[in-house]
Formats: sequence, C-alpha cells, structure tokens
Amino acid sequence: MAADRRRDGVGTRLLNHIEAFALEQNAVIARLRTVEARDFYEKHGYTVYGVLEDRPIGTELPHKKKRLQPAG
Repeated sequence: MAADRRRDGVGTRLLNHIEAFALEQNAVIARLRTVEARDFYEKHGYTVYGVLEDRPIGTELPHKKKRLQPAG
C-alpha cells in the first residue's frame, strides 16, 4: 500500500471484509503468502506456519494463517 495511505484504516477494513466474506462461505482458516506488511498481518492475528526459502534466491517467503472466528 502506498505510504500516504498507511495507517488510515483502509487495509484493516479490507482485511475485515475479506475475512467476513470467508466466514460466510464457511471457511475456518485464512492463509496468505507475503513478504510485505508482516507486522500488519501479525497485529490482525496471523501467524507464520512455514517459510519457503530461496524464492527468489537469498530471500524468504513466509506463509501465514489465521483461524477465523465469527464476530461477537
């Protein structure tokens, strides 16, 4: 996300919307792969469950997951 849009809540609202949609589809776990925004996803309950090394060479690609819970 562009630096001027960080901390304005857009990412959080989008993630909440996606997770709510996933729950409506009876999903119980959300997963993602990203090298960006590690703190953002961890703040929202995602944990690293695996790391793919050397893709590309010399880097790591963390795989994250979160157990989805209905609001309330």
